[in-house]
Amino acid sequence: MGAATIIVLVVVKECINERFKSKMFMPIPTELLVVVGMTGISYASNLEKMFHVPVVGEIPTGFPKPTAPEMSLFPDMIGETIAIAIVAWVLNIGIAEILAKKHDQEIDADQELVALGSAHVFGSFFSCFPGCNALARSLVQENMGGVTQLAGLFSCTIVLVVMLWLGPLLYALPNSVLAAIILVCLKGMYLQYYDLKLLWSVSKLDWLVWLVTWLAVCLTDVDIGLGIGVTFNLLTLIARTQLAPAAALAQAGRSEVYRDSELYEKLSEPDDVKVFKFTGPLYYTNKLRFKSKLAVLTGVEPKAIKKRIKKQAKRKLKVSEDSSWSDSGRSFSKPCIVIDCSAISDVDLIGAKTLIGVVQDYAAVDVSVVLAACLENVFKQLQRLRTSGMTMFSDSIFFPTVHDAVTSSYPQHKEVPLTVMHDQAGAVSEVAAAENGIKGRRKQENEKNTSSNIEKEKGANERGVISTTNKYEDDETHLYM
Repeated sequence: MGAATIIVLVVVKECINERFKSKMFMPIPTELLVVVGMTGISYASNLEKMFHVPVVGEIPTGFPKPTAPEMSLFPDMIGETIAIAIVAWVLNIGIAEILAKKHDQEIDADQELVALGSAHVFGSFFSCFPGCNALARSLVQENMGGVTQLAGLFSCTIVLVVMLWLGPLLYALPNSVLAAIILVCLKGMYLQYYDLKLLWSVSKLDWLVWLVTWLAVCLTDVDIGLGIGVTFNLLTLIARTQLAPAAALAQAGRSEVYRDSELYEKLSEPDDVKVFKFTGPLYYTNKLRFKSKLAVLTGVEPKAIKKRIKKQAKRKLKVSEDSSWSDSGRSFSKPCIVIDCSAISDVDLIGAKTLIGVVQDYAAVDVSVVLAACLENVFKQLQRLRTSGMTMFSDSIFFPTVHDAVTSSYPQHKEVPLTVMHDQAGAVSEVAAAENGIKGRRKQENEKNTSSNIEKEKGANERGVISTTNKYEDDETHLYM
């Protein structure tokens, strides 16, 4: 009977209701007709006694008398009630989102929670079981065309009528028929297995969350499986923050818009200014990634520069005129770095120290670093860090937009907004001394070249005068002859 029920439901739903739905006033209520028909066949054929077919059996009628809940049982049930509440909430929101998306509607999670809690408080006085959205019942109602609250009202009315009067009439309904109805209504859920291939190509972490949750539910139980799925999803969120993306930005034409230079074409990098963007929260677990990405994408590594300065000081090497400040091939003489903080959603204490520490470390090698477009919570966290006395910095490192920071951070701007420590100042002074030596040698060479050029010009002029005089004398001799 279960196989026959599945065939009838599939044929009517897929071949009649779906194909001729535009010409029908209402879809054929196949589930209701199947329940009535199979109950009649089972009762007439006495399938329970003749063939030992499992049936629904006796359905109690009437309402229990309202009584107050037994509060003495609460300490023994606290653990189970929390698990049931979590499972009910997850199922309720999950099914509501599925149906809302199918019918292009929006749901309010707070309203759903209030409705679920109110129903449980009222039902507790009638010894009701904890309730939530049932996937099978919801899909059955949706497949029968119920899309408004009136459908729920009619369903409740029918359940009330069955509980009070019609319960005994469903005594002979085979259980296989009910199972077949639920199985056919779950067809849409089974088809979601085909989404795994697409999910793998889009996000492997989401695919892994789906697979782990499904296996946990199948191998354990619904509440334990969902708990494992939620825990694993939280672990993937931590992994995502560890792999937060970063990019070097470039300017779009002459506008004030800066975008990732690897994603968009026809962008131009500002002269001697590097714009760096980090997407995601900045805290103690991903601070090393932030620093490494900053060094790689801007081409400036403070530690490498300090090491080179020390080597030059020890070996007393001559600093060439075009000495690079970068080891990655993208060199510039007096670099300025702008950190776009608009995508840094949050920072903890370590993250705030990391931002200020980066500014100070780069200032130690005469590289100006400024922060642009900080969110309100990030800006306040940095201000609290300064107020506490943990670090000192100037407000001049903050800019409202990236473009303001770029236009204010050209190489001509040599003021370092932070207090440089004594050991850092020594490194800067070595660089300045090397630059002054280069300028002095240039000046001496230019003076020598200028003096030699002047002497050459004088000699050339004298030779020109002598040759011209001789020419005039020859011409006069020729005339007199």
